[in-house]
Amino acid sequence: MKIQEIVDYYYNSDINCLKVSFRLNTDQMNQIRETEFDIDDIKQWGYDIVFNESLISESTQFYFEDENEDYFFEEVNEEVLEVDEDSLLEFLNEYYNENPKKLPKTSLF
Repeated sequence: MKIQEIVDYYYNSDINCLKVSFRLNTDQMNQIRETEFDIDDIKQWGYDIVFNESLISESTQFYFEDENEDYFFEEVNEEVLEVDEDSLLEFLNEYYNENPKKLPKTSLF
């Protein structure tokens, strides 16, 4: 069992959690596995996968009106996490080799 590719990841700054989608070398192309890890738990395994964490400071405002109502939208600032995908891949392989029963089941992609 080896993790072949990281399909996607998403960082939730509210709970300091990384959601990862990946495929094993035995999975079909239409299959995917999803899991979540606390960033601090990843660090406890000896991996520092975060290499850039910043806040997008620009916000964009949109305003328009139609016959009935005025609309105002503001794009909020969000925290951006850049991940060293090679280190993440190494972590996932080590973690699931040590904990094979925790490997998530496949779902269709």
